Amino acid sequence: MAGRLVVGVDGSTGSARALEYAAAEAARGGLVLEIVNALDLPTDVDFYGVRLAAPDIEAMQSYAENLLNSARAKVSELHPEVTCETRYEIGNTSNVLIDASHGATAMVLGTRGMGAAGRTFLGSVSTRLASDAKCPLFVINEDHDLPTSGPVVVGVDDSEFSIAALRFAMEEAERRGVELRVVTAYRTPALAIPVDSDVINNLHSSEQDGAEKLIAKVVAAARQADPINVRIEEVAVEAAPAEAILSQSADAQLIVVGSHGKGWAKRLFVGSVSRHVLHSAERPVAVVNHHES
Repeated sequence: MAGRLVVGVDGSTGSARALEYAAAEAARGGLVLEIVNALDLPTDVDFYGVRLAAPDIEAMQSYAENLLNSARAKVSELHPEVTCETRYEIGNTSNVLIDASHGATAMVLGTRGMGAAGRTFLGSVSTRLASDAKCPLFVINEDHDLPTSGPVVVGVDDSEFSIAALRFAMEEAERRGVELRVVTAYRTPALAIPVDSDVINNLHSSEQDGAEKLIAKVVAAARQADPINVRIEEVAVEAAPAEAILSQSADAQLIVVGSHGKGWAKRLFVGSVSRHVLHSAERPVAVVNHHES
């Protein structure tokens, strides 16, 4: 049975970009593409309990059907070999997509979308799906190109979540026939008192050596668990985790991160680091959350 790739669409330019990427990935992987739209009905009662006009559900359903038909036609135009399934569900957008992620090979979302009332995917749906989706999540920025060359880049520490992300990145690199660049971040601790430059240099060398050994350790563990034949470049960068990953991703076709970690990559997709990566990455980002560990 072919795997299933889910893509969320809502008629926005962001979701159109996600659909384009998802269609290409489905064609590359021989996956069935499931196109999902959520009818997130607005409330009919405001904050003060005043009843508002009821939404025209029939009109919304008609729009959803037309949207899905158009999406299917676009996929057929781009990749006629891809099998498409379409459906819409009435409910909260995040909940509908989380349900759709069960048993899926992966999911694709745009960074911005319309939703029921102009809400953004990045601010609400993508952020929640990054932690709650039951499959890896590809997040696509509509403002950037969709590269088809260059390495896959993955950020790692020594957590189980990071190793899961590394395994996923190895599979992606092998499937795409490209090199995998494994990146970790380290910092040389600041000293409270002046010391000789040799002490600082030795401390820096020690931190760098520890980071390089960490990469070698997690790569060896991943290769032992899943002996995929892919060329790996190991890079230790003295920087904060997001900056380390981004600095090594200028030529990447995909960036992969785990949703949680520890040390300098602690809670990689929670808070400021996650926002930095999603807002700043000029490449598609794949999030392998804790359900994939």
